[in-house]
Amino acid sequence: MRLTDQRQQRIEVAAPGPRSFARQLSLLDCARMTRTARARHSDTFPKGVFRDRAWDIMIELFIADGERRSLCMKDAMIIAEDSPAGSVRRVDSLEEAGLVERTVDPDDHRRVLIRLSDRGTHAMTAFLRDLYMLDSPVPTPPSHAAPTGFKPASQGSLD
Repeated sequence: MRLTDQRQQRIEVAAPGPRSFARQLSLLDCARMTRTARARHSDTFPKGVFRDRAWDIMIELFIADGERRSLCMKDAMIIAEDSPAGSVRRVDSLEEAGLVERTVDPDDHRRVLIRLSDRGTHAMTAFLRDLYMLDSPVPTPPSHAAPTGFKPASQGSLD
């Protein structure tokens, strides 16, 4: 199954709670919910805190691909609420990581289109599946045991 088709595939998700119910979600629905939640809470935190402009670009590229839309560099600047130079740096770093690809718009050679690469699509798909627990059962509440990474301080003398 192609990655674009996977995005549209409906996945049954059991919601936790006393009265569990199931609903159908697609990865595209999950990406849209993530974008909406980020926008809804953007005023909660000071500007620049808990905000990653590269993440905003990635989620929008995922949604645009699912909706069969193209995005250009100017769109990335608007999405990231960044300067042209800052947006170029963000897209440069995403491209260097192999997550996005740039191409010249065949209809307007002045525009540069950006899209998720196959690696970027796989990364976003895996992240959304994990975030919305689409491939795993609803987690059980954690026990009150110490975290696995916890190492108590040495019991040695302080003298």
